[in-house]
Amino acid sequence: MTLAFTAGLLLGFLGSVPSAGPLSILVAAKGLSGNRQGGMAMAIGGAVAEAIYAFLACWGASRVLGNSTGLMHYADLLAALLLVGLGIFFMKRRDFARVEQCPRCRPAASFFTGLLVCGLNPGLILHWSIASSALVAFGLLGASGDSALALAPGVFVGVCAWFFLLLTLLSRLRLKAGLLFCQRLVSVMAVCLIVLGGFFGLRFIAGF
Repeated sequence: MTLAFTAGLLLGFLGSVPSAGPLSILVAAKGLSGNRQGGMAMAIGGAVAEAIYAFLACWGASRVLGNSTGLMHYADLLAALLLVGLGIFFMKRRDFARVEQCPRCRPAASFFTGLLVCGLNPGLILHWSIASSALVAFGLLGASGDSALALAPGVFVGVCAWFFLLLTLLSRLRLKAGLLFCQRLVSVMAVCLIVLGGFFGLRFIAGF
């Protein structure tokens, strides 16, 4: 159980380090706009989704989900709409200095945004299926419900730990670099979100 938790923690932490994913871009944009609480809430939402996928993959239920091709196909469409919408929202937003007073920036809304962004990403099913299969093959994880129950909390803690570290670093960057730099950087991230949304949209169209 301890080994499975540790493996999940390391995979969750290291798997979140690449900054090209939608959740990483969203959390970074929140951090740069001064809304660290919202960024952490978004990260926790994403961590919950990742932990659920890790649990299902370890338990073997991912094979059932993987056969639901229709469900996964329309998840691409929902992900595309969500990412493009968020990208446009961040691109148009200019009142970063008043972001903490923004009534639409409640942590609960950020949490569900993170949950949806990761939950609607079918690639996570494949990612955690490969990861859990590799752990089983190396004898670090058993293909059982007990292992799944230990792996999932580890993944959750690992993902949250990385984003806590990221938000801490971005808070310091915001203080040193200034507001104008952060505004421009968030605009670049908004474009990245729209591009990622376009990728999911193209994948949805190609699936017909």
